[in-house]
Amino acid sequence: MKTNARDPDYIENLRRRAEAIIAAGPRAMSSVPSADLQRLVNELHIHQVELEMQNDELLKTQIYLDESRRMYSDLYDFAPVGYFSIDNNNKISQVNLPGARMLGMDREILLGKHFKFYGPDDGDTFHLHINKVRKNGNTETCELKLEKKDGSIFDARLESVATRKNEKGVSEILTTVSDITELINIEKERLILEKEVRHVQRLESLGVLAGGIAHDFNNILTSVLGNTGLMLMELPDDSPLREKLVDIETASKRAVILAQQMLAYSGKGKFDVRTINLNEVIMDISKLLESSISRQVTMEFKLDKNIPAIEADVAQIQQVVMNLITNAAEAIGDGNGVVTVVSGITMAPESDGQGLMPTEPPSGEYVYIKVVDSGIGMNEETLERLFDPFFSTKFSGRGLGMSAVLGIVHGHNGCISVDSKPGDGTTFTVSFPATNKEAQIEAARDLDQPHKWRGTGTILLIDDEKPVLKIVTKMLEKYGFTVITVDDGERAQAIFRENIDKIVCVIVDFTMPHMNGIECMRRLREIRDDVPIVMASGYSVEDIASRFKGDTPDAFVAKPLHMHDLVNILKGLIGGELR
Repeated sequence: MKTNARDPDYIENLRRRAEAIIAAGPRAMSSVPSADLQRLVNELHIHQVELEMQNDELLKTQIYLDESRRMYSDLYDFAPVGYFSIDNNNKISQVNLPGARMLGMDREILLGKHFKFYGPDDGDTFHLHINKVRKNGNTETCELKLEKKDGSIFDARLESVATRKNEKGVSEILTTVSDITELINIEKERLILEKEVRHVQRLESLGVLAGGIAHDFNNILTSVLGNTGLMLMELPDDSPLREKLVDIETASKRAVILAQQMLAYSGKGKFDVRTINLNEVIMDISKLLESSISRQVTMEFKLDKNIPAIEADVAQIQQVVMNLITNAAEAIGDGNGVVTVVSGITMAPESDGQGLMPTEPPSGEYVYIKVVDSGIGMNEETLERLFDPFFSTKFSGRGLGMSAVLGIVHGHNGCISVDSKPGDGTTFTVSFPATNKEAQIEAARDLDQPHKWRGTGTILLIDDEKPVLKIVTKMLEKYGFTVITVDDGERAQAIFRENIDKIVCVIVDFTMPHMNGIECMRRLREIRDDVPIVMASGYSVEDIASRFKGDTPDAFVAKPLHMHDLVNILKGLIGGELR
């Protein structure tokens, strides 16, 4: 009968037989057939080999278990998160080293303690989380603040799951704890950055809109101002219509200022750049504002006498300073308060509070003006809309206001920032790149009377706006010119060829469909390069200069076209005679 040598009953019988033969002594052993003894010895030997093999397997298993236990211990204690085992009483039954370090305590001290390390306002969050896990057995996640032994707080994410009951029938909850403070800070910074980007994008969109409106507005004003000027020249001084025309001209000039502010907001305003001292501008404006600012507002000046000059349009900078000081005084209201104006030098533009600066301002020296008031301050909603066109917190507020300031500052490659909180006043800081040039002294203006001058020859006038062509033609004819008009750059080339011997000057609009003024100018110069070309645009020379790429017009005239400005340019380019 074949038996299984690994059968426990067989092994037990084999052991008993061997023990019985040995106990009977040698005499009894001799009565056992030798074949039976040999078979018994063989079976015992086989059993011995099997036991040794089993011992080897057990030893290998023990080594494997020890290695697995060590690896588990390493993974447990060197994990990037904290592990907590929490029993039915919310006591900590197990915790790994990272979990203990998160709380700033030794592991031995934590064992057996209630898990009460949540922040002062997060107790309900923790208990709701744990009870939810116990109730449904699913994995649940929550975020809350945990408090360390030293009292410091950090943001944590808890992920918990109910484990099987242990030998005592207690169901434990395994909770992983992750420190997400850095992630939350990164998310906050991302949201702030997104908010700033949206704000800048909105301002840029409004700037594009304002620039486009101002361009069309200037064309309309060219017609209004041109016709008004021509009529005033033709009417006698005692005409009853003269006063009405002067009123139209005055209103139109106010509209020109509005168009200039819109272009300034878009960063494409017309600048008469000179080298100026910012302190002088500040003091000049403050003297003008003395009568308009409440007597209960005290003006303090802390001006650095050693600031370098800046390159800027003095009229535009005056508008910036006037807006800042006026707004600061109005923010104080009817009570007593102080407006402090500070100037100085810095190697990098300041950006306290809500900055409206280039992403990376150019390195170098900057001159800044800081206007600080002790007024009511602004809330977050007001700050977000501060630079929007026509936005005002005053009932009677109107106009571009701070949006024009923003455009002027950016148009001068400057930076502006504002720091304000309700009840804490407001600080505006505006910075402009410094220059090593000496400040210029204001030169006397040219008071020549162009209406006494007369020119001769034919002028080619190119503009896509027919009202502009009509009024400018009348203006030029008034001064003795013959005018050929064309509303398209392509057709202008053919007309220029046909009249090449009699055209003495070309006036071309910068912005036209199909072919802009720059390309038209280049094509005309390929035909003949000695005819003066005047470029007309509502944008500043500085803004469009980079597009010329070395091939620049002979002169630049700003829209809306003023008769005296245009005639003075023509007088300088082609000459003429006085009458």
